[in-house]
Amino acid sequence: MRYTQLTQEERYQIHAFKQTGYSQTEVAAIVGRDKGTVSRELRRNQGLKGYRPRQAHRLALARATRAAYQQPGLAASRSVAAQRAEPGADRRSA
Repeated sequence: MRYTQLTQEERYQIHAFKQTGYSQTEVAAIVGRDKGTVSRELRRNQGLKGYRPRQAHRLALARATRAAYQQPGLAASRSVAAQRAEPGADRRSA
């Protein structure tokens, strides 16, 4: 099964069903998502004012954008940069 991100519409549905008293399991069945997905969505995007679907969608898009710009070999290049920054790393042996 291929993973797809929640849409803005699904986030609004989750919000509406939770507001009317449905359980997370019931919401997941209605929206057609796994109950873990609904649980994670609500937990990850719970703020002081509760779950806010518009803000949740905006944050999800920002996370996806950041992930898209991460390069596969970035961790390795950082360790090389750290080695170069060590004292004496730029000295040449005679």
